[in-house]
Amino acid sequence: MEANSWKCDTCGTINPPFAKFCTACGAQRPGLWTCSQGHLNLPFAKYCTVCGEPRPTASARIKNLIGRSVNIRLSKPISGPVNDLKIHGYVCRSILGKTHISATLLCTDQEGFPHVLKIPAIWYEYLMGIIPPTDINKVRATLDPMGALKKEAEALEAVRNLDHPCIVKFEGALESGEGDPPTLVFEFCEGGSLEDILTRHGKLDPLLAAEIFVQIADALAAIHDLGYAHGDIKPGNILFSRDRIPRLADFNSARAIAAVSRSEVPYTLGYASPEQLRDRRPSKEGDVWSLALSIYETVTGKPLIPIERYVETVVSLQGDLTVDTGDKDLDKILSKCLKPSPKERPSMKELRDMLASYIEKKQLAT
Repeated sequence: MEANSWKCDTCGTINPPFAKFCTACGAQRPGLWTCSQGHLNLPFAKYCTVCGEPRPTASARIKNLIGRSVNIRLSKPISGPVNDLKIHGYVCRSILGKTHISATLLCTDQEGFPHVLKIPAIWYEYLMGIIPPTDINKVRATLDPMGALKKEAEALEAVRNLDHPCIVKFEGALESGEGDPPTLVFEFCEGGSLEDILTRHGKLDPLLAAEIFVQIADALAAIHDLGYAHGDIKPGNILFSRDRIPRLADFNSARAIAAVSRSEVPYTLGYASPEQLRDRRPSKEGDVWSLALSIYETVTGKPLIPIERYVETVVSLQGDLTVDTGDKDLDKILSKCLKPSPKERPSMKELRDMLASYIEKKQLAT
């Protein structure tokens, strides 16, 4: 075969080196790239053959995908009313979510600007009157100054230095005192979560999903470089700013990898990796697994593994999962990320790069 000739994936024809389209069936050659002027170029061309523009490097192509607005129909955060609560001077307007660990509240500061406050669930129950006022000493006794939020605050302080456009901005930690609970303060993402969007508007186009998740993968890759894992990747923890930029949230399970060898942490059923189900510990490889399942759910509108059979299926998994999103290129990426053995999965950077290449290929085809 002549150098740079290529075999058509559609019909199998061997094509000459400079053919951009199959000479037999007309299918577009894989790996073509476009310059900023829209000129189509061969995979091995270092400069645009029409205008002479240099081909952007891989790092430049990735950079152009990060911190970008996506064409998505936003959904206001699903919330519920709260009584007139004041926490550390913030006025609480509504509750955005609650687990057995923490409650997340939409609040405003003295200037009326919105923020999100996260407090331990036991404090929320006390402030809302679910736990009797007479039990305040019991509530206080269960907590040190930062209580159940201490580990999350430590992770967030490290992550804050990244200043990544696709990580929810952490504004600070407030210790308990004078009747106020330990509190974490975040920016408010007005666009709601990906889970809200899927619930209200349905599944997303695969290309749009890739444009969202390549940004989340880049944020996670930066977190992994710090030695941290997130541990709870799911559509509910992917939020959108007002200008439609996706942002990663909720570091409740985040821990330094070196510090979790003997630590069990919570996980979300339906997204946890096989090793996380067994060992109850977050890991970089587990984040790759969870992100892949989140992508699948986003483009199909349903989980890959039914929740009622999740633990049984995942723990006993021997061979590869069957992935069928209706897009073969995306299926190949997700299948690599859902290997039972964590050692066989790509790194988060490799997943990000695969999603970037997928986006580039899809854009060329349109």
